[in-house]
This record gives sequence, structure tokens and C-alpha cells, in this order.
Amino acid sequence: MSKTRKIVASVGALVGVVGVSSAVAQGFGGPPQASFDACRNQAEGASCQFQEPRGNRTLRGNCINRGPGLHCVPKEMQGFDPGRGGMNQGFGRMGQGSSSFGGPGMGSRGGMMGQNMRGGQGGGLDANGNDATGMAGSNITFQSAPVPVKRGKAQSFRLPNGQTHWYEAVYTPQGGINWSQAKALAEQAGGYLVTLHSHQENDFVFGLIQDRKYWYGWDSSHNGVMNGPFIGAYQPQGAREPDGGWRWVSGEPWSYTNWAYDGMPGDKDPRPNTQPNDSTGNQNVAAFGEVNIPVATWGDFPHRFSSYRSPFDGKAYGFVIEYNAEPQ
Repeated sequence: MSKTRKIVASVGALVGVVGVSSAVAQGFGGPPQASFDACRNQAEGASCQFQEPRGNRTLRGNCINRGPGLHCVPKEMQGFDPGRGGMNQGFGRMGQGSSSFGGPGMGSRGGMMGQNMRGGQGGGLDANGNDATGMAGSNITFQSAPVPVKRGKAQSFRLPNGQTHWYEAVYTPQGGINWSQAKALAEQAGGYLVTLHSHQENDFVFGLIQDRKYWYGWDSSHNGVMNGPFIGAYQPQGAREPDGGWRWVSGEPWSYTNWAYDGMPGDKDPRPNTQPNDSTGNQNVAAFGEVNIPVATWGDFPHRFSSYRSPFDGKAYGFVIEYNAEPQ
């Protein structure tokens, strides 16, 4: 997922167990600009306050230099770090334009309530790419999906090895389907989230989803970068960050990559962007992106990114299913 302050998806409420309001703690991401502004020209430890993004609360805390820099950390978030199994002052990153917390504190290496608890603490994705907590909603079906899911016609492509596979672009115009759910739906359809093993295959699949309707455009707070549909790449919990342990849902060898890189054509964001970067500490799946135009490269994202009714701005507008035989 792109850049230092990108937001990540949430699993919703259920966070009151630590005495934090659900509006504050539903999800995890990078801190909003207001939290940095509150500590401008302030010393570390100084009292600070800022308006809760998308809310009506004034958050009061202290200026703490963690993760992306000196910013205002609300008092209720200081000292909590379930992702590292202990206490760690500061929430690190609070979602830009949302009520979310993450980074080196809450949300980092797992986030509260198992967002992605790496290092054997539960959560994240297991060796087979399944959500280790069961909280990602992967029991979804095409019939029970809470948002429109528009399936396309499968298109055939002859692979460099001579085999022919079929590929279906699935469009979710409202977002609301996360990676784990996309994986489940692909398997219910008789296929799997697309796996990519050559530039030829990658370019063919990109051709199915290069229409801008499949692409979410972030606002100016993220310099207008874009992300596209999910693919079948994932990183199990405990893998070395940011580029260790990546694998395909099909079990095929991890022999080809096409990660986005800083300064590539279409990259107008001045922030570092070489992928994967695990910039929020819980980015364990891949989607197309992520520069300022639709591109065939990939970026890393949390597996619950684009969850239904997430309070965050980020969405994925689709995914691609691959079939080993022509679907009936």
C-alpha cells in the first residue's frame, strides 16, 4: 500500500474493550494532517489537541515523536501496543481523513483486535492465505454480499508454457469487499484470485481492469495515487518485512514480481513509494497500483482493506478470478 500515511481497512467496532470509543478505534492507518499540525513548533511531550477526523470530538493528548514524526497522540491511545505484545507509547499512525490508529503503536504488526498480529500472536493470514482470526468475513457468498458484485465474462489467454487459462474481472462499484472475501468468492466460482507469472500474463490481466472504473483515486492528502483490483498474492504472518515470504494462493512458485517503484512512470507523489513497503505494519496482500494513473504494477495492502462499512476512504473496486479450465 502506498506511502507513509495511507490508511488501512478496519473490521468495524468491537474495540471498546480497551476503553477507546469505536469512532476512534475501528480501524488503523496513518495519522491525519491535523495531528501533525497540532504539534508544529511544539516540544515532544507538550500537550496538544485536534479535531477527530469525520467526528465531532476534540482529541487531547501529547506530542510524541513516533513512526512518521512528531504528532499529537490522544491520551487513550498512549501506552497500548497489542501488535507487539506489550506497552508502547503512541499510536504511530492515525488514518488520514478517518478515525483510525496504527503504525508503530496501535495497528502496527497486527493492530487491535487482530487486524494483522504478526509474529505468532494470532491474526494476519495463515500459511494458506486464510484470515487467522476469522474476522475478515470470508464466509461471504455472491448471494450474501452486502454490496453489488458485477461479474464479467471470462477471457482466455495462452500462457508462455502453452497452457490456456481464463480470467474474469469482477467489478465492485461501491467497494466493500476485502481481499479475504475476494479470495473466498473466487474459490466459490471455481477458480482462485489471479496469480501472475510473466509480464505477458500480467499485461493481459491488466488489460481487463485498466478501465478507470476499477480504480480508486485517493484525494490530495495522498497526492492522488490510485489503487486497482486485488490479485492473489499474500504474505503469511511471521514473514520477514517488507518483502519476505510472499506467495500465491494457488501454491505456485513465487518467481515473478511487478511491484511499483519510486519514480516510475505515472508516479507524481513526492513520497517514497517502492513496493512492498509495509508502511503501516499490516500490509500483507497485493493489488494493482499504485501511482497516479492505472498501472500494471502492484502495491501491498492490509487484507481487510476495503471492508464493508469501513470508516476509511480507501476502497478496492474489484478483483480478478483465474480459472485453469473454461468456466461453465
